[in-house]
Amino acid sequence: MRWVWLALTACATKPPPVMEHHAAPPAKETFVLDAPLFTTHDIEPVVWTLSRDGENAHLTLGDREYTGTAHGDQLDLGAVTMDCRRTEVRAHVAGAEPVPRAAHTDCSVPRAWQPPQLVPTPALTCTVHRDQLTTEVTMAAPPGLQGVVDDCCDDQDRCERRWEIRRRQ
Repeated sequence: MRWVWLALTACATKPPPVMEHHAAPPAKETFVLDAPLFTTHDIEPVVWTLSRDGENAHLTLGDREYTGTAHGDQLDLGAVTMDCRRTEVRAHVAGAEPVPRAAHTDCSVPRAWQPPQLVPTPALTCTVHRDQLTTEVTMAAPPGLQGVVDDCCDDQDRCERRWEIRRRQ
């Protein structure tokens, strides 16, 4: 009986090996965001442009430039490091404008936009580390995304600053 079992197990086909497929990022790609630096109280926008070509990465923040390496979606740009992940965001369409809030509106209610459509947009969301500062940004392929500030104060004068995004023109 033992030799029958051995013969059957020897003739049994083995399952194919499990192979994981991790698609390499495109050789050349660029992501853009028009928004403040998010590490200061200044809300003046700058254009974030992240370009990569294989293992070479370059980040431009307004007039500042950082060059370094990319290993997958981990970027080491010297004084700046970025841990990124590919995602999809729903952004307002290019040219959309927020409708002014009524006085003392509950800030938990998102403000209306005109036109109201949100469009799915492939994006790169990155946690950016510089010195002791950490922030998160979301960028998309050109023309990119644009951050729009939402300053809201409720009827008890509690104010919040949030950011919404629309496609950049």
